[in-house]
Amino acid sequence: QREYRNLLKARQGNVKVPVPIKFLNNVLVEEFIGDEEAAPKLKDLIPKNKKDFFNKTIKNMKNLYKAGLVHADLSSFNILNYKENPVFIDMSQTTTLRNPRAEEFLIRDVKNICNFFDKIGLKVKKENIIKKISK
Repeated sequence: QREYRNLLKARQGNVKVPVPIKFLNNVLVEEFIGDEEAAPKLKDLIPKNKKDFFNKTIKNMKNLYKAGLVHADLSSFNILNYKENPVFIDMSQTTTLRNPRAEEFLIRDVKNICNFFDKIGLKVKKENIIKKISK
């Protein structure tokens, strides 16, 4: 139920996440992301244009923040690479900015994303990204 609400709120904030379809008896049905096969996780399909994908990821993070949420478990495991566009998944740990640990979670999310892109050859500065998202 929490993930269902988080997905709805994220979509209202223009964050690329699957459409939540139905929640019943602790089962969440959501939109299939992919064509004939499920879209791969970012860790499994490095984007052709790393900088563009990174910028889109940061924009999603900023939109999520503007919607009053922090993913709190964001990594290359929880982002799909669908046609060279990031789609955030696994929103069950997402929390509101009112959570006393929200800033800590944001910093960890940014660190995870920056470290991944650094490993694949894109140099980014974590400090600038955190400011960009939270301002």
